[in-house]
Amino acid sequence: MSLQIGEHHAKLEAHVLARTSELNEANATLLSEISERQDAEAARPMAEQADRMVHIFQHVRMFARDALEDRMAADEAFTDAQVALMTGATEKSVHIKVQDNGGGITEDILAKIFDPFFTTKDPDKGTGLGMSICLSIVEDFGGKLQVDSTPGIGTTVRIDLPIQKTDPS
Repeated sequence: MSLQIGEHHAKLEAHVLARTSELNEANATLLSEISERQDAEAARPMAEQADRMVHIFQHVRMFARDALEDRMAADEAFTDAQVALMTGATEKSVHIKVQDNGGGITEDILAKIFDPFFTTKDPDKGTGLGMSICLSIVEDFGGKLQVDSTPGIGTTVRIDLPIQKTDPS
């Protein structure tokens, strides 16, 4: 079984890295759209915090990669690892959705996913701070972070961020 995981790991990593690249491009596009929809002064706080957004995208990428690796380890027949990225914007907000077809998350685990230091990983693999920090960053922007999951099907991470406008006076 580990040989099969090793064979698929390179493909999985390439697929997840491609989605990360798309996430980073989406971040740049969304920042550009924000700049076009409001004056540059209003967009500056969001642009200055782009590194915080990159942290979110990197963590969501790792979240998806780990889920897919876990599913491949548990199911030798699973070889169709997928991560989908969807973005959009309205007058008032930007939307990012990342969906994977990993093993999904049970309700009892999902209820704790944003708790600081909660992890299902081995001690040397994670601290349990990733999703907690992501939630904090999104809330700092006045946004919402939601994780929906169905065991055996996969997980969807949704990020909604308001476009903040400054008073022109």
